[in-house]
Amino acid sequence: MNAAKSVISVFELNNLSIYKTGPGLVTVNSGNLIWTGNSGVGIYDTGTILTLKAAADTGYIFSGWTGACKGMGACTVTLDQAKNVTADFDEITPAVLATMGQPIPDTGQTKCYNNSAEIPCGTPGEAFYGQDGNYTINPLSYTKLDAIGKALPDAATTWTMIRDNVTGLIWENKTNDGSIHDGSKTFTWCDTNPATNGGNHGTCGMGNRPMQSVT
Repeated sequence: MNAAKSVISVFELNNLSIYKTGPGLVTVNSGNLIWTGNSGVGIYDTGTILTLKAAADTGYIFSGWTGACKGMGACTVTLDQAKNVTADFDEITPAVLATMGQPIPDTGQTKCYNNSAEIPCGTPGEAFYGQDGNYTINPLSYTKLDAIGKALPDAATTWTMIRDNVTGLIWENKTNDGSIHDGSKTFTWCDTNPATNGGNHGTCGMGNRPMQSVT
């Protein structure tokens, strides 16, 4: 080198633009997002790989990504060009829960609390709104069943099973009479025949009743 030289490095930058459709937090694993209302932007070197995570505020649920990411999990974006990502947050309502697949029974919780004491359950926009006690969704409902699954009246004094009318699940009514229904008895499913077990032989010999093979 026979003279002073100068070197200029040129870095290409791309924008990551984030949009939120409701109250919630979106974080990124590198750098910072500058937020204005529900819109955020970050500027990164081209080729940067970023991971975004979303968490809904109380009373809302994160319902998924759209744009450069899809689905419900963490969002990974490669900034080979400017990218847009939307985080969808929905208020928890019966209509929203109905779109989420199998229904879930209500917890039966009717009381609300602040940071230190019980309070009246508020309305949207008030402090501490959105607790379990604010909602009655899929109220608890059960039906007593006999040994062959026939529904019994609510006033029945003996029954073999209980059906959860919200989920459709059926539960055995345990006893303490030493019978097959006794609460001390445990059972496991086992089928060692590969032609019938679907590739899973279950758990063999772990119950406290004699193991019965399935053929």
